[in-house]
Amino acid sequence: MIRVQIMGKHDFQSSLAFAIKSTSRSFDRAMDIEMRRLAGISGAQSRVIACLAFAKAGLTQKEIADRLGIESPTLVPLVDRLQKLGLVERRSDPADRRSNLVFLTDKAGAVWATIIDSADEIRRHSQKGISAEDLEKAKDVMRKMNANILNYISRLPVEKSPKGDSPVRDSPIVQIQAGLSRRSESRKDENAKGGLNHGS
Repeated sequence: MIRVQIMGKHDFQSSLAFAIKSTSRSFDRAMDIEMRRLAGISGAQSRVIACLAFAKAGLTQKEIADRLGIESPTLVPLVDRLQKLGLVERRSDPADRRSNLVFLTDKAGAVWATIIDSADEIRRHSQKGISAEDLEKAKDVMRKMNANILNYISRLPVEKSPKGDSPVRDSPIVQIQAGLSRRSESRKDENAKGGLNHGS
């Protein structure tokens, strides 16, 4: 009875938040399928590679776990598997010999290129039938919603997170998509400037 009353007050499946979460899961699912098919790794393993690629330096396992928003015990087997595949390596941290830093190997370069290409392909498929104007409107709405939520969070009383909780961050797939968008926008700006210079 209580469940019926609650659902009657709020239709979760018709909410924008549900649509955003569902779309995010679809992106992750598509990426997992592509990574297993093209690179022999899982979507979760590709996120570790993306995290290290964006960092452009070695990270401790705790730092990787925090950036991915997962717990360290969940990360360990992912790193172990990538190390067996020769895609990452652990090195002693010069600042703390008790811990290791995880680095990408040269072999990971080709896999990282595959990750970027796959993310770009998934993005293009996801945007079929959607006008550039609608995409810009959608991104603008998402930015405003995100700003509103962050403002809301900033006014909440700060409490110590439960043990094992990690800060919420954009997933690497989201970072890749954002990076591709920024790269595309940057190229447009460069072309526009080039046209102006040519005209002058």
